[in-house]
Amino acid sequence: MRAQSRRIGSPGATIPPAVPTEQEVANRSFSESEDRFQKLFLSTKDAILITDSAAVQFLDVNLQASALLGYSRRELLNLPPTRILAHKEEGGSGWIRKPDQKARYATAFRHKSGAIIPCHVAARPIEFGQKPCVLVIAHRATESQITEAMSKAAAFARFLNGVAVGAAQAPTIEHGIRFCIQQVCDFLLHPLAHARFFAERIISVGLPANIWHFGLSARSDSRMANPTEHWHRSDDWYSRVLNAGHPFTCEDLSADPDFPGKQMAHKLGIKSVLVVPILVDNELVGVLEFFSYEPMKLDKLRLEIIASMGGRVGRIIDHKRAESSIQALSAKLFHLQDDERRRLAKELHDTTAQNLAAIVMDLGVIGRNVQALEPEARIALSECVALARQSLHEVRTFSYLLHPPMLDELGLVAALRIYIEGFSQRSGMRVDFEASDYAKLSNDLEVTLFYVAQEGLTNAHRHSGSPWAKVRMKADANEIRITVENETTAAVTQKMGVGIRSMQERVQHFGGTLAFYSDQYRTHLEAMLPSSRTAKRDERPNVRAKI
Repeated sequence: MRAQSRRIGSPGATIPPAVPTEQEVANRSFSESEDRFQKLFLSTKDAILITDSAAVQFLDVNLQASALLGYSRRELLNLPPTRILAHKEEGGSGWIRKPDQKARYATAFRHKSGAIIPCHVAARPIEFGQKPCVLVIAHRATESQITEAMSKAAAFARFLNGVAVGAAQAPTIEHGIRFCIQQVCDFLLHPLAHARFFAERIISVGLPANIWHFGLSARSDSRMANPTEHWHRSDDWYSRVLNAGHPFTCEDLSADPDFPGKQMAHKLGIKSVLVVPILVDNELVGVLEFFSYEPMKLDKLRLEIIASMGGRVGRIIDHKRAESSIQALSAKLFHLQDDERRRLAKELHDTTAQNLAAIVMDLGVIGRNVQALEPEARIALSECVALARQSLHEVRTFSYLLHPPMLDELGLVAALRIYIEGFSQRSGMRVDFEASDYAKLSNDLEVTLFYVAQEGLTNAHRHSGSPWAKVRMKADANEIRITVENETTAAVTQKMGVGIRSMQERVQHFGGTLAFYSDQYRTHLEAMLPSSRTAKRDERPNVRAKI
């Protein structure tokens, strides 16, 4: 409002225009800015929503916001801001989580009808009606933007699925964790990653407390450094994750008083870090740290990828621990089974077989006076002698099949040779046996290899109708392999039965594999097991026998 001069007193006297005060200037400026904002609020094509400073209530919305979301202005003013989010978990992010900070990101709103609306959002704190509040400007994403976002999301989904499959196939917990952080570093171009575990129950299973990995984008000079030398534990640093329970970023490590590796960061040129909690059964057991040469600016999808790695690593630990427990139980069962077979074999040999041998001898004494017996008694005596001898032979054979004593006394090759000789005599099959020299194996491994050969020959005799079979055993510094092969003459090809499945479980327990193949021409059974690299070489020469 322009000040007017007025004449007071004599005709020639005038008063100069009044100078506005600072408060009047401020009020005028504020009124003008509110007028401009009101025009923008009504005329813009974007949806504008204003919430209180805590982002728990809408204070005002424009017509475009009502049209975008399908609610009337009155309905929106009575809804909490979290109601319009497509995904409830987003309530912990964006302007709702940090209403006092500027934010710009892609998100999705839920229409009143339930439809999902991809949008781009910009939010910032402002004063509205001289009160602190949050201004949110949203516009619908274009088709090309939606297509690009979907393509990126699909690529990330394929990446996560690949990581899950690779980690599940890792032989140990440490291998699985190294695989995960390696894949993240290579996919998102992080130069350095660190897995830190501080739960005693996790470290006690043999997992290192610190696992480091240099990514493909790491500088060549930094690869020569040893991060562990410059890393010092800081309880304050890790307590942030413990208290927050969700990932957080530090964009300037040099300014963080609690960061335990400032010397390392300076030496490697590291500027920022993203810290992700590792949870096992909802318990924080460690953290994943992904470092960057630049201040870390992650979009929503990238942040979700890295954040999901914490849960994935936790599941790997839980899964591998369960596998270890199962393997330990399986090993115990195998030991109990072998001990029981050894005990039964010994009792059959030392007790039942001896009793039958005594019966045969006693019947022989009676047979010396056979002339004094009636004809029917002579026939019965002859049958008893035959049955006793047959029973003695079967008990001794069964005792040997349960657990061959030669295996403990002479070793695997000699025990196999003796077994194959007896098998050939009993079955009438011609068996070609060949074995190379091999590293000294554990008793459990030798028992497993013996049982594989035994099961393969028994399977060939029962189902194939073949007149011959081949048994081969080869070994090198890394693995030992035993194969049983025979011709198939039966009309129906052989199938993997209970015995072979049992052998498969036993072989897998030792980290090996068992392959079974059968068609109308031949049957092939092969077991491959890792051999000890530290064992001394067995001095026994090559053994080759055709029986």
